Amino acid sequence: MTPPARGEVWLADLNPTRGHGQAGRRPVLVVSEDLFNRGPAGLAIVLPMTSTVRPIPSHVAVSPPEGGLKT
Repeated sequence: MTPPARGEVWLADLNPTRGHGQAGRRPVLVVSEDLFNRGPAGLAIVLPMTSTVRPIPSHVAVSPPEGGLKT
């Protein structure tokens, strides 16, 4: 499998979660450096994405075609 690249959107299974974390199969944005993503641990640091708009300071709106998003 090709490792994810920084800035790509992947589908990830975010189970199990604790607290108020987003669960289930969700789109995630890869934010870790490519060198880290290609490392022997097979890890990547990601941010979960949602299509639900909420007035929360930590939510950042991304509109197509930013980041290769499609409508």
